[in-house]
Amino acid sequence: MLAPGTLVGDRFAIETPTGAGGFGTVYRAHDARTGRAVAVKVMHAGRADALDAARFAREAQLLRELEHPHVVAYVAHGSTTEGRDYLAMEWLDGENLAQRLEREPLRMDEAIRVLRGAASGLAEAHRRGIVHRDLKPSNVLLRDGSVDGATLLDLGIARRDGLSVTRSGQMVGTPRYMSPEQGWGREVGPAADVFALGCVLFECIAGIPAFSAEHPAAILAKVLFEDAPSLLHVRADTPPALVALVASMLARDPLDRPRDGEALLTALGDLPEMHGGAAPARQGLPALGRDELRLASVLVAGLCSTVAERDQQVQELRARASYVEHRESDGALVATFLHRSSSAADEAANAADAGRRLREAHPSASVAVVTGRVRETPGSDGELLGRASSLLATVSGTVALDSMTAALLEGRFPTGVRQGVAVLVAGPVADLSRPLLGRPTPCVGRDQELSSLESMYHACVEEGTGRAVLVTGEAGAGKSRLRHELARRLECAEAPPRVLVGRAEPGAQGASYGVLGLALRALFRNEDGPLDYRRLRDRVGASFPTDDAERIATFLGAMMGLPLPNGARIEAARSDPRAMRAQMVGAWLDLLRAECMRTPVALLVEDLQWADAASLDLLAATLRDLVDVPFLLVGFARPGPWRSGWQAPQSLRELAVPPLDKRACVHLTRVVLGETVALPVVERLVERSAGNALFLEELIRAAHQGDDGAAPATVVAMLQARIGRLEPGARRVLRVASIFGERFDADVVFRLFDDETSRGDFDQAVSDLVREEVLEQRRGQQLFGGTVLRFRHALMCEAAYDLVTEDDRIRGHRAAAALLLGLNGEPAVVAEHQARAGDVEAAGTSLERAAEHAYQRADFETAGRLSKRGLSLGVSGSVRGALLAVEANRCVRTWDWQAGLIAGQEAVRLLLPGSAWWCRAVTALIGFHAYRNDGPAAALLAQAALRTTPDAAARLHYVDSLAHVASASIQIGSTDAGRDAIARIEEVAPDLADYPGVHAFVTLIRCTLLRHTSDDMAAQIALARTAVRRFAEGGGDPLAALLARDNLGEVLCWAGQRAEGEEILRSALEGARRMTHVYARTHVAIAFAHGLLVREEAEADVEAEALARSVLDTAGISAGFEAMARHVLAQLMGRRGARDEAAREADRAIALSAHTPVRRLQMLACRAKLCERPDDALEAVELALATLEELGEGGYAEAPSLLVAAEILFTNGNPERARRTMERARTGLRARAARFDDTERALFGAVPLHRRIEAWCIDHLA
Repeated sequence: MLAPGTLVGDRFAIETPTGAGGFGTVYRAHDARTGRAVAVKVMHAGRADALDAARFAREAQLLRELEHPHVVAYVAHGSTTEGRDYLAMEWLDGENLAQRLEREPLRMDEAIRVLRGAASGLAEAHRRGIVHRDLKPSNVLLRDGSVDGATLLDLGIARRDGLSVTRSGQMVGTPRYMSPEQGWGREVGPAADVFALGCVLFECIAGIPAFSAEHPAAILAKVLFEDAPSLLHVRADTPPALVALVASMLARDPLDRPRDGEALLTALGDLPEMHGGAAPARQGLPALGRDELRLASVLVAGLCSTVAERDQQVQELRARASYVEHRESDGALVATFLHRSSSAADEAANAADAGRRLREAHPSASVAVVTGRVRETPGSDGELLGRASSLLATVSGTVALDSMTAALLEGRFPTGVRQGVAVLVAGPVADLSRPLLGRPTPCVGRDQELSSLESMYHACVEEGTGRAVLVTGEAGAGKSRLRHELARRLECAEAPPRVLVGRAEPGAQGASYGVLGLALRALFRNEDGPLDYRRLRDRVGASFPTDDAERIATFLGAMMGLPLPNGARIEAARSDPRAMRAQMVGAWLDLLRAECMRTPVALLVEDLQWADAASLDLLAATLRDLVDVPFLLVGFARPGPWRSGWQAPQSLRELAVPPLDKRACVHLTRVVLGETVALPVVERLVERSAGNALFLEELIRAAHQGDDGAAPATVVAMLQARIGRLEPGARRVLRVASIFGERFDADVVFRLFDDETSRGDFDQAVSDLVREEVLEQRRGQQLFGGTVLRFRHALMCEAAYDLVTEDDRIRGHRAAAALLLGLNGEPAVVAEHQARAGDVEAAGTSLERAAEHAYQRADFETAGRLSKRGLSLGVSGSVRGALLAVEANRCVRTWDWQAGLIAGQEAVRLLLPGSAWWCRAVTALIGFHAYRNDGPAAALLAQAALRTTPDAAARLHYVDSLAHVASASIQIGSTDAGRDAIARIEEVAPDLADYPGVHAFVTLIRCTLLRHTSDDMAAQIALARTAVRRFAEGGGDPLAALLARDNLGEVLCWAGQRAEGEEILRSALEGARRMTHVYARTHVAIAFAHGLLVREEAEADVEAEALARSVLDTAGISAGFEAMARHVLAQLMGRRGARDEAAREADRAIALSAHTPVRRLQMLACRAKLCERPDDALEAVELALATLEELGEGGYAEAPSLLVAAEILFTNGNPERARRTMERARTGLRARAARFDDTERALFGAVPLHRRIEAWCIDHLA
């Protein structure tokens, strides 16, 4: 990535990246020659492939030749100083056609105008013998947003007739807009571009692509094997002439299309005039969920036979298959076997047996059998045909099987492997018929786990202590059943607890405190009527005084998302995310402690791996706080990387749920199928289940219904076969419900049934699904007021969703998003629906809202995850800027300075100055500039911030950003900028004292300014005490509140008030260790070590060294913390006489401290003291004094640095300069002492450093 300001070709100054691909990156740049903006495409570094270089050169050559108003204009090309090729083109303002279609559909006349412009540019290219080969909406830019300004972009894979730089047989282009001949890798001409424009025109008019599937390979298969749909099927009001034109453009045979761009322009000219027309609508499509995919096996056979033999083969296949086609193009037979029986493997076996018989009749034939999902109509199996063709291209002279088919056939047909492909081999077909019996499944094989959990609960009650256990197991291991059985047993215990059940949902990771919000609702579920703030306050009021009850109810209500009355407390918290988070945590802990004091509480949380970061942090805080009351937390989760991110207490026990052993599996099978079932059947089920409780349950159910008990790898297919046996209405309910995920509101799902389906029919289908154990009702849970249902197993939801057509997925997710928006659904959930529907900008906006909610709660991890999701969608404008601001702030907390710098810089450029997100971006970016010691960049940003007028709603965000500007400026020695920022805060927020948390943080920055300038310790102590008090009054960021305490403790130690200072620091260190933020622990540890060093006592030095080494042992610490820790070690080693080791540590500390001049001054003085040679010591002293001279004021580093300098100067023959240096030290010391009262002044004078300064002055000054 080229940095802003980089000069390319001695002409083009890079401004910002605007897009990137596998080939290169495009930047907006300034043309120094013309003064205009240009687009500069620069080849990626390391692209040494000669073919890639040739393509790049060809694009420049072709673009240079093409001068046309509907083709992007060439400016220049060449190589950078690093040898990377670049191409400069005119900068086009506007949006590409893909962005326009995502934002707003085109009218019919607008679509024709876009096509006419694109065809005009294409005609010029074709006249010059140039074929574009990658036409698609994103490569058509609407100049200035006008549909009349369609301009062709990106000739990166274009070619001239007779000139090719493509590898032999390589497919180039984009599958969705690729002609069949291009998909086959054959020679292409202008007609391929006409086909691509036909795809673009179809999409503009219909509102959906002509060829659509989930994966590119599936799209390509449709292009190769299926005819394009007619516009009339999706847009009934399309004029016949336009329908005919699009059909001709999308003809499979290139000879049936308009031959080139010129012919296309002529055809467009023959169209009748069109006056607008409705925007693309989904008229003509079946009602949502009516169209469905079914499981099917497809056989493709390449045969060499006579016409009579072929006809006989077709007749034989038709007797077995759902439909058969003889493909004239290559003579192949294609037979589709829809899965209609009770077994997922029956039709796969049917197709495989048909293939085996064809091979027996024609030993030289090649056959492929694949299994997947298709519509129940001929010609819809393009994806499966593509997979079959791929198998036939890999192996020949056999019956080749894809992995799904091979798994389904296990135990029925003998199979082998050739060239990595499963194939049929000779051998008998097994007969695995089974008896039909069935019973519900109990909880078996978990006695040991249940006993352990019950024992832990009894220990909680007997000892009156809090305990926690994390139960882990793979998906389907039986964790939910274990949780249910544990809850049942606890409720039957001698001293039953209050059992609260929380559950994390995959789609709720963007919703802060989603898990515990459910548990809270469970706690209050016995209240009459729906839960609201009044009922919540009354319930809480039974246990707390009025003021506490108001506070707790307010912030618990915020956690649960209840509508809340306006009030000063909640309004103040909403203006400060960190304060809001602290208040919600306090309310939760207060309530839970009160509940535990009345009766033991057991909190059972399912699917903890999906929990939002805020809930995980709160659970960890709960475990740390409720150690002295009878409280049991049992979390159930899958193992995985999520666990490493949860900073749970070390007391957390872990209990792994292993696969069911054979004895338990046999017992389960016997209980359900009955004692009379044959032993071989039982053993086979047990073996195939691999101890997975879900798989075994489904295998047992399949055995009861006559299925063959397929291997666990095909459970989804088994579930789909089970779905296929349901009534059509029930199947439709499952498909539509799966769009919402594992858990859904029945009322909301019904609203997507926009046809003649009655509510009675819908409810009956739901009841049938509950009775069939496909769905289960979640009593006591609420989403949007309707009945909450849940797929009994996550894999059943996945199986149902796989049966939803691509069109229904897009329509369903779009409708779901609209419904949830109207119901004030979680923005993160709405965003996922919008993203899956292809509504990228809308999804970005929803993700911005979700990130805002998380940010307000100081849940920066969740906010960061949401921002990454939004950025991955390719959002633009202010939405992108807001998400980049979130990402920059996340990087602050992970110390990812480089990524944060890039994100912050782009965010500041994209956002409106003075907006809330702009202020947040500045907050992060100023810190990155300070860390990199980039004074000029920090100064520019600081000036921009100081000149900005904030939005009225963003005033407190602006104050916060100015406080960070002040802090960063002070750290890098720009104290004047720090003072200016503080003065600007006073100007825009004269009422700052009304906002305790913000006022506390600004007061802390004032203290920091003094520490780096006058080092007025009395004033610092007063400011730090004020900051601590204001944080306690109004919440604010818990991290900042902790830093105020460690600042106070450290300054008290430097002032000689050691007892109070060390007590504060020790308390702060304990608080930091309870926080998950690494920054908190390292900052307090360093402050405490500095405070201990003041004493110059052996006992304190030992503790200080331990603290410094703990910082160095912390993974991922910043350079600044490492420098401070090494400086502590250098001082300690110097005191012990380990001069060489001390010097090494000091050198490393100095090297890491270029960005903090005051800290570096102190380290330079330390290093000077460690020099053995006088000349080296004097050189180090001169460097330290020059640094002090440049700073003007040395703050906390001035006195110790002046003492070291004077001692070395005096010892090495410069007594006069030594005396002048020490006179400055004594003057400053006495001025600081004068600001204390008599008692405090005595303590100040007793500090060892201060005593040495006075003693030196007595000995050497008059």
